[in-house]
Amino acid sequence: MRRSSSAVIVAAHLEERIDGMVRRRADAFESVTNITQGTRAQLWRYQTLRDNYARNQRGLRKDLDNLLPELHSLPDETRESIDAITSFEMWDRLRSHQGLSKTASVNLLRTLLKNVISAD
Repeated sequence: MRRSSSAVIVAAHLEERIDGMVRRRADAFESVTNITQGTRAQLWRYQTLRDNYARNQRGLRKDLDNLLPELHSLPDETRESIDAITSFEMWDRLRSHQGLSKTASVNLLRTLLKNVISAD
C-alpha cells in the first residue's frame, strides 16, 4: 500500500518535530542534571520541592502536547509511555547508568519515540 504524498509530508514533519524536541530536551537535561539529581534526592524531605517538581513535570507534558499534538489521539498507555521515554529519569538512566553519550542517547530516544508513535 502506497502512502499518499500528503501522508509522507505529515510524517516527515512529525519526524522533524520529534527530532527537535529530543534535541531540545537533551540540551535542557544536560544543563540541569546536577540540580535535578539533587532535587530528586531531597523530594522525600521537602513539600516545596515535591510541589515544584510536580509542576515542572506538568509543564514538560504540556510542552510535549504542544509540540506533538498527534499525542492527543493516541491510547493512554502509549501517551504515558511517551512521557516516560521523554523524561529526565530516562535521560539520566541512559547517560549516568548506561554510560551512553549524548549523541547515542538522542538517537535512541528519537528511535523509540518514532517506533512507539508509528505503532499506533
